[in-house]
Amino acid sequence: MPSLCVFPGGSLADLYAKGELRRDYYNPENIFDRIDFITFCDKEKEASMPMEKFRVTTGRAKVKIHALGRLTPFNLISKRKQTLEKLWQISPDVVRLYNPFLSSYCGAYAAKKMELPIVTSLHINPDLDMRKYFFENGDLPNLLRYTPSRWFLEKFVLHNSDEVIGVYKFIRPYAKSMGAKNFTLIYNRVYARQFSKKNAGRKTGKKVKNRMGNLPVIITVGRLTPQKNQQVLIRALQGLDARMVLIGKGPSEERLKRLAEQLGVANRVEFIPSVLNSELQQYYWKADIFATAVLQGGVGIPTIEAMAAGLPIVAVRPPIDPRPEVASEVGLMVNDDPGEFREAFKKILGDARFRESLVRKSGREFSQMEGRKMETREAGIYKRVLRFKGKG
Repeated sequence: MPSLCVFPGGSLADLYAKGELRRDYYNPENIFDRIDFITFCDKEKEASMPMEKFRVTTGRAKVKIHALGRLTPFNLISKRKQTLEKLWQISPDVVRLYNPFLSSYCGAYAAKKMELPIVTSLHINPDLDMRKYFFENGDLPNLLRYTPSRWFLEKFVLHNSDEVIGVYKFIRPYAKSMGAKNFTLIYNRVYARQFSKKNAGRKTGKKVKNRMGNLPVIITVGRLTPQKNQQVLIRALQGLDARMVLIGKGPSEERLKRLAEQLGVANRVEFIPSVLNSELQQYYWKADIFATAVLQGGVGIPTIEAMAAGLPIVAVRPPIDPRPEVASEVGLMVNDDPGEFREAFKKILGDARFRESLVRKSGREFSQMEGRKMETREAGIYKRVLRFKGKG
């Protein structure tokens, strides 16, 4: 069987700490019998992750992690040489890159030298989600950091990729402008077998306790950052008989907690830093509404999970993507305004028939993007590049 080398774009130990370990994520349909990971962080950090926990992401494949130390723009040349030497030792059949930044540049450089097929996945649109956002919000350091990246790193990675996967349509124009030759839409994999409420009666691990009485629950899931915009959801709780559960952590956490205190709703807001992916469905099943105020484009994993769990969705219209795919077709769309969110919550909580109509639309849409279908589509890409290489 063939082998794969993955450049995950960050620390695997960090993914584990956030609970973001998804079954067979790196090995769709168990195509590979060996998977090597090249990360640019300290060996001690990666070694701190329990390998028996991480192996859930790689199916039946044998796994090895190669930590090459910290990568910066200033040591890029020496690190790409080190990457090439390591890739020669590994000698994989396919290289997989996640997002087109520094680590992926090193991976693409080495793979091109070895004439290996490259599959790159894009999880954001850097032109709109990053550079436009940085410009409009006066974030000059990040704007200066990622503007040269567009021309010297991102273009190289995507132009030299044999296949480019976008996790939503919003990414396609950017990918094409960077020279992507073969673009395939594959939504993030979410499986009915895990999230469907039909499975709520079976044993699924940790039981979620109701800590705030019998008020209806609004849930939102995601890293706590300005772009995720959770502050508008907390403000919407004023004058609403409901409570809110926020799952995630990040730089905005303390600011959001202070806001809840100032608004007098802190006793109805619960912050949960992280939840294992294998237990996340329990929190959706205990909720009544899923809400997202994310100012980025496309459709995030939590929205798809909420659809699978049978929750009605209330979503913001991001200025950069006023009709976000999927959410605009199945959810109740509002502007970036606490009052509009509040009225949407009231409408759903007060009208059972309307709520059920939203749930049915979500279910129909989710059936078209269910995880098994996306897994088969991703496996097909690997099979295609392996056939071209003579390994299929």
